[in-house]
Amino acid sequence: MIASLVATLKQEEASSFENTLNQLRERTEIEIGQIYGFRLPLTIEAESTEELEMWTQWVQGLNGILHVDIIFASFEPSVVGE
Repeated sequence: MIASLVATLKQEEASSFENTLNQLRERTEIEIGQIYGFRLPLTIEAESTEELEMWTQWVQGLNGILHVDIIFASFEPSVVGE
């Protein structure tokens, strides 16, 4: 299962931006796209809808993240790595 998200960064917490990126980079389930201003595209790959929801909420809870928009979600089994 895959979801594409756009995380909007808090402008007033620009100093914590690198820390937020480092936390995201530590997660192999999350791929980071090219940053556009204060918007950060992300892709999450998960084994279940529950795991997908958990990672989405985890991103939302990071310091420096204002909110997360889900752009696309596929609930078909992933074929990545097969």
